[in-house]
Amino acid sequence: MNAKRLLTLATFAAVSGTIAPLTAQTSEPKVGERVASFEMSWAARTSDQVSVRTEGVAQALLGRKLASRAAVRPLKTPEGAVRRWEVAISEAPTWRLRYLPAYDELRAIDTETNADTTPGRDVGEKEAREIAQVTFKRLAEAGAIESVQYDWSGAEVASTWVGGGTIDGKVSDRVRTEYRITLRRKINGIELANAGLRIAVHASGRLAGLRLGGVSVASQLGSDRIESPKGKGAWLTRKVASEALRARFYKEAVPGNAKADIAWAKVMYAIPDDAKPGSAVVVEPRYVVSYSLQTPSDEGQIVSSRRLILAYSITDPAARPLDLAPATKNPKPDPEPKVAPKG
Repeated sequence: MNAKRLLTLATFAAVSGTIAPLTAQTSEPKVGERVASFEMSWAARTSDQVSVRTEGVAQALLGRKLASRAAVRPLKTPEGAVRRWEVAISEAPTWRLRYLPAYDELRAIDTETNADTTPGRDVGEKEAREIAQVTFKRLAEAGAIESVQYDWSGAEVASTWVGGGTIDGKVSDRVRTEYRITLRRKINGIELANAGLRIAVHASGRLAGLRLGGVSVASQLGSDRIESPKGKGAWLTRKVASEALRARFYKEAVPGNAKADIAWAKVMYAIPDDAKPGSAVVVEPRYVVSYSLQTPSDEGQIVSSRRLILAYSITDPAARPLDLAPATKNPKPDPEPKVAPKG
């Protein structure tokens, strides 16, 4: 999604007054249906808050309560900026835990498990999902997540592969080392691009990693399991269908000599990339198109653009689309070394 995405990511109200109750949505809202805008922000947390959250996560990772507190300290870059915090759990010596304040996200990696690139067996996707679901249940029991905000029917599963090769560059062997199960937070059935959960399960069946966090939403959950907006959020009515917005996209965003390669297009919540940490912005669901443009070069070859993202209003037909693609910039090297493979 945009630069401040969770996982990459990979898409989660009692109603009063004259507004009719909104039923939970299993698909995108239709024209005439009620949707809501919400205040969202990247929460600025204290070290104590990060410690409490980490203890709940560690409890889920280890399958038991901790006897000691988590120790939290900022990690500074050579320039003096704090890009992440180190979180230490004495009872989990093989786990490397980091908190990223810019994304309000906690990341945990079992360095010993991740270094194993030659698993003796592959448990398969079905069992990997079951292992992830056990961890999910533990996270909910520890208070680290609200289970109602996630829908397992929409879980995305990807794999990490390690390949061996010959001197001529041909891959001779390919081994799956990890399953990554991603769940995005949902609000009344609509995905939120910038918050969620990813659980990594090693092919051997061991838990390998976890990412949790993202943008905070000002809402209240009713007895009917509907999230209602708080603060400046409001109930709205959808006025533009996805089919009309898709046609508008092709008409306005795709030049005549280009072809759009669409990765996905759907209604979802996405906080603007320029939202400042600690400052709330009102976000409504939009029809978001992630794509690249393919154009022919003078030599007759096809040139593909970088990934582009446009978000169209579903409540205001005249509104200009938002550009959610992150600005191009020189990447900064990761201040921490990667996990080294065994052997």
